[in-house]
Amino acid sequence: MGSEARQWQWVLDVEVCAADWLAKETGLSKGRVKDAMNKGAVLLKRGRQPEKRLRRATFRLLPGDRLALNHDPEILACTLEQTPVLISEQGDVLEVYKPVGWLSQGSPWGDHLSVERWLQTQGYPDARVVHRLDRETAGVMLYARRRHVAGTLNQLFQNRRVRKLYLARVAGHCPEPMTVQEPLDGKSSVSHVRPLIKQDPALVEVDIETGRFHQVRRHLAHMRLPVLGDPRYGEGNAHPDGLHLVAYRLIYPWKGQLRDVRIPESLMPPWSIAPDA
Repeated sequence: MGSEARQWQWVLDVEVCAADWLAKETGLSKGRVKDAMNKGAVLLKRGRQPEKRLRRATFRLLPGDRLALNHDPEILACTLEQTPVLISEQGDVLEVYKPVGWLSQGSPWGDHLSVERWLQTQGYPDARVVHRLDRETAGVMLYARRRHVAGTLNQLFQNRRVRKLYLARVAGHCPEPMTVQEPLDGKSSVSHVRPLIKQDPALVEVDIETGRFHQVRRHLAHMRLPVLGDPRYGEGNAHPDGLHLVAYRLIYPWKGQLRDVRIPESLMPPWSIAPDA
């Protein structure tokens, strides 16, 4: 968050126009308020209804409404050159490429740079995230167009019926395949590592059975093969081009078929090579 980030919360006791209320209570201009609303930084909780992002400036707020504005000028002003790509639409399942810098879904500070919101603006208003990738990691993701479809896909992930394969450039030599079973956060964690280029810096494919927080990065660092551009989990592996990690392939069963989704070759990072299937 930036140094000028601020958060406000209210429980309303009057009926009033949303943008008027926010401008009056925060001292922000109407233009800045409307920009924050459009980018998903205003949250509304009304009665027993689920909390939602409030985007319409003229929306009538009612007594008892709970309203929050999370305003960070740096986040709201941020833009990215590369946009997500819809790889394939399989009925109610959307197979999407997420570029580096994009969020899987929005945060309380906004959702204008999230893949979920991007899909909603591309004609899929009910698109919802199924699994997540770090902001720094590009890769293949699945989104669902219906709640029950999201539930079905979540079960596939939980039951380990989805294969998630990554490519990583790492600092060090990787002469042979290995399986890492180092527990993470007190939970069992399994990663299978296969070298594609053995010499330093090595290029490896990582097939994870579990999906723990930063699993690929932490397991590789545990094997003294930290991902280039990831000083958080390694030493001597800084790189000016950022994190050398991509979730390049995802395999999952759907409607009697095995879907094998890969990042289009034109979108693969320059440090990677396409491994054999």
